[in-house]
Amino acid sequence: MMVRPLSVFFQVAIAATVVNAQLGDFFKNAFGGAIGQIPLGKVDTGAIVAANTHDITSENWRSSINVTVDAAASEGDVQEWLFYFTTQATNGTTFGNVTYWDGIYNDTVYAISTAKPATKLHFGKVDCSTSAAAELCFSFFLTRGLPVFYHIATYFNNGSTEIRSVPFDRNVTESGQQPAFLAKFHSEKEWKAIAPWTGIFNPINGTLKDYAPIFGKALRYYEMMPQWAFMIGIPLLGRTITSRIAGGRNTQRPTPTPAPAATS
Repeated sequence: MMVRPLSVFFQVAIAATVVNAQLGDFFKNAFGGAIGQIPLGKVDTGAIVAANTHDITSENWRSSINVTVDAAASEGDVQEWLFYFTTQATNGTTFGNVTYWDGIYNDTVYAISTAKPATKLHFGKVDCSTSAAAELCFSFFLTRGLPVFYHIATYFNNGSTEIRSVPFDRNVTESGQQPAFLAKFHSEKEWKAIAPWTGIFNPINGTLKDYAPIFGKALRYYEMMPQWAFMIGIPLLGRTITSRIAGGRNTQRPTPTPAPAATS
């Protein structure tokens, strides 16, 4: 007696399943498949990168990294920046693929900006091919070998700033490896193991920091000069100097000897 009710129940269940499937196909076809094509939770990575990237120039870089000094702040309380110095791929100063490293930068910004807990790292992008950033790039002596990363830490307790070049392997090609390294460099404070930039050309407090852009530009022109120009120019310069010295000596007239006084 129980077999027939069970059989009827299974038939109804199967029929309901078929109807649901048909209704699903109907709505999907009715809306042109739009329901299945809507991605859930899609994130605009470009918008996140743009929102967290500051355009750094020669005029605003110092004000960007400066902090309001708080004597009560702890020694480890710092404001951190990651400066990405890049350029255009056609200006002859690139070491590697600019498009590739721009992608590395974007992936790094996205990874760190979306990490939990929220990070305090600021991101600055410096385009050395523009006139607005040229002086800054010369101050860092970035005449070639771009793109590069620099880590800048400013301490709240005394306002001092430390600049460090970020080391990384340019030969790595695995997807995600470089962004993961840069994220770890910040999150685990690996930058503290690197000696900060010191010396007379330190763009923060170096003795000759105001002249660094001039020396950087001179270095750029030196690197642009072909080697054969030195091979020809140096001997000519030496010959000119030598001839001038020798000629100056040969043209010196002897001092005339005064005539003896007449005797009566």
